[in-house]
Amino acid sequence: HYPIVGLYLLGAIKEVLGDAATPNLIAGWDEAYWLLAGELIAAEARLYQTAGFEADSWMKLMVVDKVQQGADIVSFTLQPADHQTLPNFKPGQYVSVATYLEDLQLRQLRQYSLSDAPSKNSLRISVKCEKGDEYKPEGKVSNWLHQHVHIGDILDVSHPYGNFTPDILANHPIGLISAGVGVTPMISMLNSIAEKNPNRQVLFAHAARSKQHLSHAEDISLAKESMPHLHQALYLNEYH
Repeated sequence: HYPIVGLYLLGAIKEVLGDAATPNLIAGWDEAYWLLAGELIAAEARLYQTAGFEADSWMKLMVVDKVQQGADIVSFTLQPADHQTLPNFKPGQYVSVATYLEDLQLRQLRQYSLSDAPSKNSLRISVKCEKGDEYKPEGKVSNWLHQHVHIGDILDVSHPYGNFTPDILANHPIGLISAGVGVTPMISMLNSIAEKNPNRQVLFAHAARSKQHLSHAEDISLAKESMPHLHQALYLNEYH
């Protein structure tokens, strides 16, 4: 996609700068863009090589559970449709989900943090339904997932990636701080600590719009049962 990005980036620069966008200036931007693009293309190739998977490589995963998590978040638990073993992941990583929106005839990819510990042969994602308002459009993919994906359906899911991954086994205290749907990677970390390092001192601080918008309450309750040094701090915009 780098040629497409470069084409429209340079076109936007020309449009914004107008007469100031001289041939020499545009040539300089073109050279700088491709120097950066070359570095990024090489970095991506190294990441794929390290992971052992090719670009555009997808797993066929079946939805085995669908749970409402608060007012606007639904979690989907996914397992291999062919009974193969899933790749391991680190708490804090994410996957991409590929969807095809028939009404728009568009293939769309979205990234979702994994929201459970990696000890099971399953992946769980938690998706907030972006309803849209006067300031922003509704989320096409999130609404489609909420409305059309059910237990037994198959999704195209990427292998896990990302480096937002703390040391779960460390002894020093850790603070897991989030707001809204940002809680999802924190739940993955919390569940992992509860399984592998339950005596660690953990501050779990979360902000939500209201009590109805709290998600993953069951995960937090289970973590409290096994973690004697878990401290929870909750902040609500509306207390009802």
